[in-house]
Order: sequence, then structure tokens, then C-alpha cells
Amino acid sequence: MRQYAEGVTMSVNPAPPFVLVVEDDQGCSELITEVVTELGYQVVVRDNAEEAQTLLREQRPLLVVLDIMLPDADGFSVLRTMRENPDTETTPVMLCTAALFEVSEFHNPVIDPHTEIMPKPFHIDTFVSVMERLMAGR
Repeated sequence: MRQYAEGVTMSVNPAPPFVLVVEDDQGCSELITEVVTELGYQVVVRDNAEEAQTLLREQRPLLVVLDIMLPDADGFSVLRTMRENPDTETTPVMLCTAALFEVSEFHNPVIDPHTEIMPKPFHIDTFVSVMERLMAGR
């Protein structure tokens, strides 16, 4: 409880833990949401980089599932911004991609111990394994 004025108190509840899914393909985001929800986590979905970065300035997800190809920016720029912010520099990130030409980007210096690449399409078991590995390293 927090007291704001004499005799006035409010309960301050932090946002519940959640996984942020940043994916512009509705079918893919629905599949990821279903898998993550079945594992017992809440999910917040954003379909572009700008909305994801706004949310990341305000809340701290347990994990970010981040598409590399977004309509307004690439996932690498979102990741770079996260790693430059002390509040999100160690947040686990699963970078998802279906584009073969991005393989050369996998050696990009923004890839770090808190980030893994998940090629699309993916097997659900592999997705869950990578997710659990990243979250165990928190």
C-alpha cells in the first residue's frame, strides 16, 4: 500500500510477469501465444517495433520473442536498443526469422548470451526448449 495523501492509500500492483511476442504475422503470433500460454505464461503481442519499444520502456517481460523482419524496423535494431538500456540489457530474446539471407546477420555483434536465433518454421518442441533455456539463464 502506498499513501498519497492523508488517509488516502492505494494498492500498487506491478504488472504480472509476461512474455512479449513481437510478430507481424498473425498466424505465427497466435501459434506462439498458444504455446507460451499453455506453458503457464501471460503473453502480450505487439506487431511492430515502435509499439514493442514503447512497451519495453514501461514494463519488463520475462522473455521477448522477436521477429527479425517487422514492418517498421528490423528486429536487430530493437535488440540493439534493448541491449543499450540497463533495464533490458539482460532480458532474454528469441530472434525469429524465416529469411535465409539473414543468416549472415547471425554473426552480428548484438547477438549475446541472452539471445538465441529461432529459424521459422520451427518445431514446437524446439521452440519450447530454446525458450526454457533462455529463461533459465535469467
